Amino acid sequence: MWELLRDGYQPLQDCLAAMATVLRLYGKHHENEQRMVLGMLETEIPFTAAPPERLLAALAKAHQQDKAREYRLAGLRQAQAAQQLEALRQQHSALYQRLGAAAAPPPAPAAAPPLSALSR
Repeated sequence: MWELLRDGYQPLQDCLAAMATVLRLYGKHHENEQRMVLGMLETEIPFTAAPPERLLAALAKAHQQDKAREYRLAGLRQAQAAQQLEALRQQHSALYQRLGAAAAPPPAPAAAPPLSALSR
């Protein structure tokens, strides 16, 4: 089992690092999209204040609230995934170190002092 863990340690750590990079890129894309969509809605809604467009304004505000909630939940999910990925990386490293110490050859016993040293 130790050989399997030892041989797969670095590839798994590389895979976890790549997954963390993908999550960071996804987070940046998510933030950019959120700024664009909510910014557009914040800019356009005030122009629908005319009486014939009140229904449109109400629908736009409801849509804005839904999108804000959607982006908040997506951000929380992304943060949770990043935390779980980091926990997996740490647990795998701890297992590797624990099993590595257990699989290492036992230290050589200390040489017994000569009998002449004991009689002094």
